[in-house]
Amino acid sequence: MRQSTVFNYCATAFALLLAASFMAGCGQKIGEKVSEKIAEKAIENEAAKQGQKVDVDISSGKMTVKSDEGTVEYDAEKGTSVMRSETGETLFATGEKAEIPADFPKDVPVYTNMKPNLVGRDESEKTITVSATSPDPCDKITAFYRDGMKQHGWTEETSLTQDMGKMNLFTFTKGEREATLMIMASEKTSEITLTVKQ
Repeated sequence: MRQSTVFNYCATAFALLLAASFMAGCGQKIGEKVSEKIAEKAIENEAAKQGQKVDVDISSGKMTVKSDEGTVEYDAEKGTSVMRSETGETLFATGEKAEIPADFPKDVPVYTNMKPNLVGRDESEKTITVSATSPDPCDKITAFYRDGMKQHGWTEETSLTQDMGKMNLFTFTKGEREATLMIMASEKTSEITLTVKQ
């Protein structure tokens, strides 16, 4: 299942889940079931417009999307998603549940003044991805990673800077492993996305 397609379905479903949760909070069990069915059909219809056949099941804050290419399960209470396909599993934690995992590679520095908002683990590719925000400027974060990766034995293979330093993209290698880093400056924060092959 193409990840962009999956994320579109999940984003739509999450908004519809919130509506269903609101109705459930009002004690309207019938309204909850009706909202869940409406959300399921809306996602299935949107997928059909894009040439995808999916089966959606939403119940009590959980959602499962199945297609010929795989399955995505989302648990709103836990803030987690699991994507399963023939190639393996990808696990995601979002929001407050997103935190640097205990087994994150020790030879990759972690910027201390950042708040993770998504942590993903691709079991087939053996990668961990961390997306985070920081109030610090892009150039400060860039300097931290360039210096820190070098100190931990990584070699900077490529670097690309665009929009006068507001977007920086780096690739680092260490033996057979690779790490990619993207830092983008927005109006008040910097967005950091780091993917590391374990």
